[in-house]
This record gives sequence, C-alpha cells and structure tokens, in this order.
Amino acid sequence: MPGDYMNFSKHTPRTCEIRLSTTDQTFGFDIVYGKYDIGAYIQEIAPDSPASPTILRKNDRVLEINDKFIDNEPRKIIEKRLIEAKLKRFIKLYVGDTHTYIFFQ
Repeated sequence: MPGDYMNFSKHTPRTCEIRLSTTDQTFGFDIVYGKYDIGAYIQEIAPDSPASPTILRKNDRVLEINDKFIDNEPRKIIEKRLIEAKLKRFIKLYVGDTHTYIFFQ
C-alpha cells in the first residue's frame, strides 16, 4: 500500500482540486458509474496527469463535483457536471474511499 495512502485520516472524506493548464486536455482520471448508473467512482488516474499529484485515488467514491452533491445522481447529470468543469478548466472533487463511504452511510 502506498505510503501517502497510509497517511490519510481514517473515515475522512477528502477534497481534491485540479486545474488544467493551457496544454492539458483532460483532468487525468477516468470515472466508472455505480449500480444502475447512479453515483461515480474513480476508475483510473493517468500517470503524469493533472490528477496524479493530488490526493485522488483509484476506487474513490465521488460525493461532490464543484460543491454539487452527485452521490445519488444518474450518469447523465454526473456527465454534465464533468463537462461543465472541463469547460471551466477546474474541478473540485469531494471523495471518500470505500470504507469512508460505508462509514458515513
């Protein structure tokens, strides 16, 4: 397990902010949707991407995008929020790992 992951507070959601530079085309993470296309998880983080130096981790559950709660939103709403963020070249994600998500349920 990566050392930086070991240092995360247990059962504490995290806020991750990513800004795109003028040359960046993507934030550098992939999303997979939950059961029945409700909610979203981080599927992958691209190496050397804007997301890679952040505290965002694979399998994180995305709770908010730019201060808008999306945990129970359908895929279309989440995709809309991601497109809006890309147009602004900035995204703020409020995320939690699986244990944190279950703890807060």
